[in-house]
Amino acid sequence: LAYGDPTCAVGSGSLANVIAALDEAKRRIQAEGRMGVVNLSSNSQLVNLPPARAPIAAAFLASVRSLIAPNSATGYRGAVFVQSAGNNYRDACAYSFNDRLPSDGALVVGAIDSNGQPAQPLNGSGAFLPLDPKGQVEMGSNFGNCVDAWAPGKSVRSTWMNSYASTYVVSSGT
Repeated sequence: LAYGDPTCAVGSGSLANVIAALDEAKRRIQAEGRMGVVNLSSNSQLVNLPPARAPIAAAFLASVRSLIAPNSATGYRGAVFVQSAGNNYRDACAYSFNDRLPSDGALVVGAIDSNGQPAQPLNGSGAFLPLDPKGQVEMGSNFGNCVDAWAPGKSVRSTWMNSYASTYVVSSGT
């Protein structure tokens, strides 16, 4: 399920919508009877939350664990879960799924620039310039022990879906 997929309205909404999308992805993967791959780009903080937000973060983590884990009793084969490290230039462990196990079934990806360096703020300006349709300046790739891999993420020509049609844009972020 991709951002903008008309069959699953996730958008940039709440974590509850993301949980619903993950559960729908699991349902579809199970219905097809094969292994799945789910990619999520998110900047929601998941740890050290105020008590009122802690239950929704716990529900997100439980949903990801359920998505990843195979279940021989139901025939569910599991999924590989790929998530962005986030664009806050902070510790990715606070913003991405991580059970802190080498085989947790999740791949957290941070963004590098054209020099192979993690995208980071320079001279007080944002690391990701407002080149994409979002028009936002973001601080740069999150980093730390929870990042499993690095991939190009600054000024990359990519697809973009809006309410009218799919197009190509130069975009940045994890």
